[in-house]
Amino acid sequence: MTLLSVDAEPMYELLQYPEYLLFARVVFIDSCLDLHTEHIQLCNWWAVRCLWVHQQVLDERSATLSKQLMPLIERGLSRDALQNSDNQRQAALYIEAGYICLYYFQYDQARQNLTTATNLLGLDIKLTGMPGKRTKFQTFDVSQLILKVGYTGTSIAEENKLYPELDSKLLPRDVCLEDDTLLNQLQLTDGTQSLVTILSGLEHALLLALCVQVQKTSPVDNLASEEIGAYISCVLSSPKCWATHMMALLLRSQIESNSRRKVERSMLQMQMLTDFYSETACPVSDRLRLFHAVCLPPRWAIEKELADLLVKLGVVSSALETYTRWQLWNEVITCLQMLGRREHAEKVVREQLAIHETPSLWCILGDITRDKQYYDKAWELSGHKSARAQRSLGYLYLALKEYKECLPCFQRSVEINPLQSSVWFSLGCAGLFSGELELAAHSFRKCVGLDPENFEAWNNLSSAYIKLKQKSRAHKTLQESLRLNYENWKVWENYLVVSTDCGEFDEVLVAFHRLMDLKEKYVDIEILQILIGAIVDGVLDSQGEPASKLKPKALQLLGRIVSQVTNSADVWSLYAKLTGSGEEGSLADSREKVLNYLQKAHRCATVNSGWEKDSSSRSQVCKFTNQLVSAYTEHSNLKPQQSVQLLSSAKLILKSIISRLQLQQQQQCLSTESNGENLSCLSSLEEQLLVVSTRLEQVRNL
Repeated sequence: MTLLSVDAEPMYELLQYPEYLLFARVVFIDSCLDLHTEHIQLCNWWAVRCLWVHQQVLDERSATLSKQLMPLIERGLSRDALQNSDNQRQAALYIEAGYICLYYFQYDQARQNLTTATNLLGLDIKLTGMPGKRTKFQTFDVSQLILKVGYTGTSIAEENKLYPELDSKLLPRDVCLEDDTLLNQLQLTDGTQSLVTILSGLEHALLLALCVQVQKTSPVDNLASEEIGAYISCVLSSPKCWATHMMALLLRSQIESNSRRKVERSMLQMQMLTDFYSETACPVSDRLRLFHAVCLPPRWAIEKELADLLVKLGVVSSALETYTRWQLWNEVITCLQMLGRREHAEKVVREQLAIHETPSLWCILGDITRDKQYYDKAWELSGHKSARAQRSLGYLYLALKEYKECLPCFQRSVEINPLQSSVWFSLGCAGLFSGELELAAHSFRKCVGLDPENFEAWNNLSSAYIKLKQKSRAHKTLQESLRLNYENWKVWENYLVVSTDCGEFDEVLVAFHRLMDLKEKYVDIEILQILIGAIVDGVLDSQGEPASKLKPKALQLLGRIVSQVTNSADVWSLYAKLTGSGEEGSLADSREKVLNYLQKAHRCATVNSGWEKDSSSRSQVCKFTNQLVSAYTEHSNLKPQQSVQLLSSAKLILKSIISRLQLQQQQQCLSTESNGENLSCLSSLEEQLLVVSTRLEQVRNL
């Protein structure tokens, strides 16, 4: 077991016959160059399989194995290596390579491999909709998502099948969905129409690989679950071999574990799969067919998933039994702590340490006691090679908010194993908190490179860019964050601010509308002031186009805002400003609207009693009063027949505001600053009153 340890990552303790794996490494990796050249291609690909199996029995991803695997895959898929292989064997190799690339976060390369496999098999795969029913009481058909598979040419599978079809009695049972509402499977309107062409086992393996690709590269939402379900239903509709059927049932159980109505079947199906591992009815030779092409996990991993589901359902004691049986000590300790048995958890770990010391067990003891000395012991025991020890120590410092201390721990951890997306994320967060902005940006870039679906990493990366004054890059990263989490109003708010700073005024409008969808009565006056000011002044946006072209859309936005937020004086004032701008603003209809909006702004500003007692409220009322009086005066020039009425209204408003301010001046001794501000407001309004009174007298004398 020690000889098979890589990067201080231990082998699974209960692994049976590890000597076979060691022998395979000696033959296919250490001695591969000594084999005859005619066997090089075969040896190369078995070396890939050997390393891949080795990775699957380690606790974590190994950077060393990744570095060994990728060149081997590249050589194994080269034109020279594949020239003597038929299309089906080539497709099988590309499928295996696709799984490995997905595991090591190389999603683009995985997509290319699976696309090549699809072309080699001549398949035409597409998701489409067909009318049908999903529930027992559904009275009308709705479109249901299904997978349609056909051939672009002649079916390769029919001409040359690698494996014969297996008797369905030897396959694990597909547990039926016992729900009072949902049907066990989709019921299409045309019941006689087949969903898919009859496919071979290898083609099923390809569909499962594509299913895993969707699972790993899509956000966790209902749409992704429906898409995955369509692939799985296609495979389960016509079972072909043991490995593909097992994998399809396992994937279905994984996605159904998050469904309230299907979680019971998920649990029963996982239990069925774990029990079926012990069945001997199916010959080993049949079980191994396409085994490498479906990447079926080891038994303990499936039992761990079942136990994880039991924990989610609150059946912690039963899960604890499973974890203990398979010596999954991290999970054992978690369960004991959930059950309030912390002392027993520590006792269990110390008993295991007395049997055999490992860096992992010392780290677990450190997690329980929150004592850094145990992480140091793990670090020393591993010969300074344990990424887990430094990672756990970094998390301890991070929890204590000692950000400077956790930085070197996380850095050492990712130096040993750079395939830890969570550690890159934590390193980025620590960098943000400690002011190491370049380090933070670098870390979040690494994190999203490994896990492109981590919207929080994208969002934090944009925060780092903003603090680094790289707002255009922040804008692009926030777009990625929104793609992954379209419902998060905080990300939308960040996007709104950054779009404003970058001059992306059309995106500001989009973000504002989305925020109003997510938050009732949402309004941001500062952003609106910048946006309306840019449109009125014709400021150039990031594309060099004048922002004034967005006036119709901005009017639509403001109309929506005032329909929800009716008591904001600032919004009504901005609405009036935008309506009165441009060539359209000089039209009589527009001037009428401007006056109406300013009246509402003034009413909102003065509706609260006691506004004259607050300095900011006094300034706001004076501003809106001046705007309204100017609008009355301008409107009186446009409509001479209503001049007396309009000017009289302006005079009445001015006298009312001035009297309130004068009374406040007499009743309360204001500070020097407030007194000066109050006198300035009074002076401005009194000048306006004089102008309006003079104009009113002139009109009356005409």
